[in-house]
Amino acid sequence: MKRPGGVGPAEYVLVLGIGAFVFLKMLFIAPRFSDGNAYLYMARLVANGAIPYRDFFFASPPLIPYVFAAVGSVFGFTWRVFSFLPIIFSAFDAVIIFLLVKDKFTRLAGTVAALLYLFSFTVLATSDF
Repeated sequence: MKRPGGVGPAEYVLVLGIGAFVFLKMLFIAPRFSDGNAYLYMARLVANGAIPYRDFFFASPPLIPYVFAAVGSVFGFTWRVFSFLPIIFSAFDAVIIFLLVKDKFTRLAGTVAALLYLFSFTVLATSDF
């Protein structure tokens, strides 16, 4: 039995599930035809001083090009670097889902919700960019 506020079996299952998700996504990292290349290009433009909406068209809020520009400036503007970002963001999303659901319901419910999110079709199949 776990202590209040301690780490219990639900957290271990969550960590194992996130590890399995990361391992599975890493097996299929490869360049592919998607709009991820457009984000890479826009990040490169921002890193070189361009401003979204003024210097190039961008249909969403500008957080993505700025975050990607920062990451690209540190780690390089390669497809491999940008292939890891969706995996990291999805794992972070799962942790947030776990924390939100466990506070409202139980730790087990939080773990189930986070794992259902990670292994849903949408996240597994389309979180490539």
